[in-house]
This record gives sequence, C-alpha cells and structure tokens, in this order.
Amino acid sequence: MADLVKTIENQVIRNQLLELLRQAGPNGASEKVIRMAMKKAGSRAEPGQVREQLFYLERKGLIWKAECKNQALGIDMDVYILTPDGIDVLEGTKEEPGIGVGDG
Repeated sequence: MADLVKTIENQVIRNQLLELLRQAGPNGASEKVIRMAMKKAGSRAEPGQVREQLFYLERKGLIWKAECKNQALGIDMDVYILTPDGIDVLEGTKEEPGIGVGDG
C-alpha cells in the first residue's frame, strides 16, 4: 500500500511541475521558483522530491534544463522549460507512462 501511495504522490508532483512550467511560459523557471510556487499552491513536496521528479521529467523529454551562468552578475542556476512533448502530455494528445495528467 505504501508503494501505491508513493507512486501516486510522484504522479501528482509530476503533474504539478508540468503545469507550473506551462504557466511559466517559454522562459521557464528555476528550481527555487518552482518549489516556492508549489508550496504556495499547497504542495507539501520536499525539495528532494521536487528535484527527483524534475530529473525524471527531464529524462522523459518532457522538460528541458538550461544552465544559466553569468560570472559578472553572480548567476549560476538551472532553469526548467516545458518541451513540446510536455505540452502534448498536458493537453492529452500524448500519453506518457508515469504521468497521471487528466486522471481526476
């Protein structure tokens, strides 16, 4: 039963991440901004869970990680951007195992 709960919890986090990145638009969002937005939306996902699911979605090709660096400005962060495949999954025109979009 615990495995089922964990699986469903992961799917919920993945769905939230995809939706947040759709709302972020073409410029995407950093992990910090994503975690803050999820917390504000009532998610209790831990930072490690968020990082794990971002990695999962990136490996599935649903999001893309861009490295943003500028030494002069002291910027060094990763920004996550929704890919066309990620949009298709959100819109229901493509199914992806492990992603529960549209499941109630």
